[in-house]
Amino acid sequence: SAEYPDLRKHNNCMASNLTPAIYARLCDKATPNGWTLDQCIQTGVANPGHPFIKTVGMVAGDEETYEV
Repeated sequence: SAEYPDLRKHNNCMASNLTPAIYARLCDKATPNGWTLDQCIQTGVANPGHPFIKTVGMVAGDEETYEV
């Protein structure tokens, strides 16, 4: 699996709530369609956000994402 991303300079909800422990627990899981945590958080990792506007920072890959 990939390593926990450096989120220290990110201003989004994902970066505020995704801890190394949560990442380690979920990083190897995938939905039946193959969606992984890394794919879901990629938008928040690639776009650190604006200092005054906090965005979500992740997406749901498919409907099973909510259950995995």
